[in-house]
Amino acid sequence: AAIAHQALKALINLAAEEDFCAQMVQAGLITRLVDAIKDPDNKMRELHCALLSNATQHDVAARALLQVPAPESTSAAGSGMMGMFVQQLLWAFSKTGKVAPGEPDPYQWLGPVFANITKVPEGRKLFAQTTNGLLAAVLPYMSHSNLIRRGGAIAVLRNVCSETDAHEHLVKGL
Repeated sequence: AAIAHQALKALINLAAEEDFCAQMVQAGLITRLVDAIKDPDNKMRELHCALLSNATQHDVAARALLQVPAPESTSAAGSGMMGMFVQQLLWAFSKTGKVAPGEPDPYQWLGPVFANITKVPEGRKLFAQTTNGLLAAVLPYMSHSNLIRRGGAIAVLRNVCSETDAHEHLVKGL
């Protein structure tokens, strides 16, 4: 476990390098991280969330997490899955949002993940949809005591506000 812990810390740092991150994404990093984050027996969940946060700073990882179909794909088969990972992570983020002050918060790094994926147009559109409730689920964290969660929620709203198609929804629905 100690070696795995150190290896994850190294990957967190390496994910900041775009070419290396793209290779990790191509090797299936995003699916593995989502599975690890959802695993109730995972003792290194916070490191997995931090790795996902660093990786999604790059568009290739953000789009992989959003499950955006490849541009060369002519089938619509992948489009039905778009946003499933995000919904699963937001559920985990929401169900653990009441961590006592001073207690470790293994899901705190998902706030920056949501902020990162709303930097790409597909992410902004996903969060701006009125039918999925993603934006409404993130907004309560704008006043959360955990600064990392709060910063992520504020950045999501800021990013979604730059999506002009979302303005009516933001004014009417929230």
